[in-house]
Amino acid sequence: MADIRGSETEKNLLDTFGIESELRTKYDLYSIVSERENYGYITRFLQDTAKSRKEHSRLWLKWLYNGNVPHIEELLKNLLTEQEKLCSKYEQYAQKAKEEGYDHVSDLFSHIHNLEKKHQEFLRKIILSVEDSYVQPAADGTFKWECSHCGAYFQDKNMPEYCPLCHGEDVFFFKVPN
Repeated sequence: MADIRGSETEKNLLDTFGIESELRTKYDLYSIVSERENYGYITRFLQDTAKSRKEHSRLWLKWLYNGNVPHIEELLKNLLTEQEKLCSKYEQYAQKAKEEGYDHVSDLFSHIHNLEKKHQEFLRKIILSVEDSYVQPAADGTFKWECSHCGAYFQDKNMPEYCPLCHGEDVFFFKVPN
């Protein structure tokens, strides 16, 4: 099959991927409202449709890569690029909202901008941790691990199952240079 990059079909795949992804989010959010208002059958419909939208998005993403989804490292690098663009937009949007007198909206954009910068840093660390050659063990074979929640460091051969400092179980750990 010919490379899809640069074709109208690639543009259409990008467009449908974006639409399906946006619709999935809306269905998910609307299902929360429906559940809160006790419309169980509507909630189930919205949740099921959100799952379908996710599968459609997955299909279009696959074909954006000519049918072969690349290694996670490439996907994460693409995500980081998009994250950086979004972060830049939040900064611009905050300034515009302030100029137009929407201080509260400006503050919201600024707050999210700061959170997005943290997400960028996490993505950078994750990308580095995927690159095996980047992080080498200490002389005793242990790695330095950083908790994604509290930032605490631990030295161990294996990734901790939970953070001994903040007791977080729903956290992940980055390998960092010793």
